Amino acid sequence: MSDEEPQQTEWETEVGLSEETTYVAIYPSRKHAEKWMQEAEEQGYGSRSKYLYELIQEARAARQEGSLATVRTNRRPKNSNRKSSSCRTTSKTLVTPNPAK
Repeated sequence: MSDEEPQQTEWETEVGLSEETTYVAIYPSRKHAEKWMQEAEEQGYGSRSKYLYELIQEARAARQEGSLATVRTNRRPKNSNRKSSSCRTTSKTLVTPNPAK
């Protein structure tokens, strides 16, 4: 990451994004993408993107409160020395109850 202000790309200007907005690409399984779209529609979101953005913001807030813990594990097939192509990172989210205050 750099300290420079990101500049809006031509694509972002063409599709009408504000200067404060950009895009982030994710690569989920088709099954997850379809499930997220279904959830977004069921909950009245205009797009999957808005739905996912709100879920991320809610998870961030929950994590900051201490009610979410993330465990990351690196999995690599045995007999493989090629780290970049064979290493997969998975993330599991654990929900823990809020401690009594």
